[in-house]
Amino acid sequence: MKIVIGLLGEKRAGKGTFVKLLSEFAKPKTVGCIRSVDVLYETLKIWDLEPSRSNLQNLFQAMEPKYGKEVLTQAVYKKIMSDESDIVIFDGVRMPADRDMVRKFEKNFLVYVTASPELRWERGKIAKEKAGEDTVSFEQFMEEEKAHTEEFIPKIGEEADFKIANEGTLEDYEKEVKKFLDKIISPLF
Repeated sequence: MKIVIGLLGEKRAGKGTFVKLLSEFAKPKTVGCIRSVDVLYETLKIWDLEPSRSNLQNLFQAMEPKYGKEVLTQAVYKKIMSDESDIVIFDGVRMPADRDMVRKFEKNFLVYVTASPELRWERGKIAKEKAGEDTVSFEQFMEEEKAHTEEFIPKIGEEADFKIANEGTLEDYEKEVKKFLDKIISPLF
């Protein structure tokens, strides 16, 4: 039976790095990763719109009233169910419905990755994962933190089974991910 990890954290906290590290450290177990934002990316691409954070948030907010609060959560649930990996990470738990969906799986864990706003802003300028992130002022960054898609993250983070404060070096972060794997995941296999 697969293990489902609901991964949450503020933008640029290190969720993507968590996925990469866990995938590497868990071998030979297989790790799949599903992100609800990928559904939004695909939609913006079809519409030939820039995949900026603003467009992603606006698309989600437009979908929600028309198709229901759980439309993306339902898509992720179907993807998790069809994923044959030993461990499936839902990267991007943001809403209470996301948390509730993860908790439906028998073997489930919520992992909260966080870091200070200043550090996350600096990381965004370097990583440039989304269009325009490298030119966003700190004030704009903090304003984006108030978006509907971000507001529940800290509250759900309080309920996490494991929390990582990603404030240090990559080596420090690697130790925390290994600790999670050794203490929480490995005993289940």
